[in-house]
Amino acid sequence: MRLAICSDIHGNLIAFEAVLADLAQQGEVDAIWCLGDLVAGGPRPQECIQRVRDLLEDHGKDKFKVIGGNTDRYLLTGERMAMPIYNEEEKYQDRSQQFATRDAVFNWSLSKLGWSDYEFLSQINGREIHTWVEGYGGVIAVHAVPGSDEPTSLLPTTSDEEALDALLDREGR
Repeated sequence: MRLAICSDIHGNLIAFEAVLADLAQQGEVDAIWCLGDLVAGGPRPQECIQRVRDLLEDHGKDKFKVIGGNTDRYLLTGERMAMPIYNEEEKYQDRSQQFATRDAVFNWSLSKLGWSDYEFLSQINGREIHTWVEGYGGVIAVHAVPGSDEPTSLLPTTSDEEALDALLDREGR
């Protein structure tokens, strides 16, 4: 099976089109999976979501699959990413500006979307993609880790047990 995966477009239409152009040069693939974070943070949020919707229409839902990421969920619900608790006054002094900047990015991105875009994001929210590959077994894709669309840092210093907990869901897939 030849599988193409893209993720974290973040409203960057130029980069997304470059990825799609490269994909076209690679030859036919069996499936294309888009793993979320479609719009927030870049200059072309509406155009990116429309491009994803066009790809879904062009390729069909069996070949092109899309799920939402954490920033897509933030646009839907108004939630925001967690920020660390500081234990130093110098870092704390910038906190209100950090919150304002973060919120301005999401508010601007949301203002560029129409109702149908918002509905589309709601339909792909909280999903995972999975398939069975003959001769290999099950393949699952999520935005971050099974059971959560929030990023998890796996570092060289992360213990094997912590890494397994992050990468395997409760059903052992």
